[in-house]
Amino acid sequence: MSLAQDLSADTILRLSLECRRTYQDGRLVISSYAKGYPRERAYLQNELGTAVCEMLDGRSTVSDIVVRLGAAQRRPASLSDVLEYLRELDQLGFLEFVSSATVPARRAPFQILVIPYRECSDHRFEVALLRRSDLLCWQGIAGGGQDLESPIEAAARELAEEAGLAGQPVFPLQTVASVPARHFPHADWCPRLAVVREYSFSVKIATDQAISISSEHSEFGWFALDEAVRLAEWDSTKTAVQELAFTLTNANLA
Repeated sequence: MSLAQDLSADTILRLSLECRRTYQDGRLVISSYAKGYPRERAYLQNELGTAVCEMLDGRSTVSDIVVRLGAAQRRPASLSDVLEYLRELDQLGFLEFVSSATVPARRAPFQILVIPYRECSDHRFEVALLRRSDLLCWQGIAGGGQDLESPIEAAARELAEEAGLAGQPVFPLQTVASVPARHFPHADWCPRLAVVREYSFSVKIATDQAISISSEHSEFGWFALDEAVRLAEWDSTKTAVQELAFTLTNANLA
């Protein structure tokens, strides 16, 4: 089972992590050294605890934690290994698990952008842009991650919520933008976080497939690639469409 599937199975037991953080030289200190706690085990807990703190501060992801734990223990790690260590940290008093039933979805420190496209009968390509109801500007499907979602999971969810396209496979683009964190004043992020990344994706839509927009948008339209670049309000959308045009022209994605 993949990491993404493991996460979706219960979104890490549908638990919200809350660290009681104690830093010493930038690392989480395991006080149980004095209780005869195995030194090697404590080292791994230090690595994991620090990684968890960084995740909560928006500086790493769950995938990063798995990789970091594997490097620390010198063998491949899995999500189940991480969960085992998290439970152990909880028993040591460093973590508190709270049922998600009492905790609203937390906005993750990243954005996603999805560009739907289709191939017309004359082999031209068009992309769909949506017009925002509040700012009255054209853009791709955009939104923020939730809880411990990966960017591709967030992209699939936003595609379903904003365009009614559930179950559509999305493909990562190379385009990554940076968005000032101040644009999200209600997000519960580390105050030192200056920018969040925006990851771009594309999704191919059948010509007869309907798009059903949410109340966040007033209308949508299909546009030729060059017209979409001209209409898009944000530079990140323009760049993602230009990358998609390049990729489609080179027949790597179509």
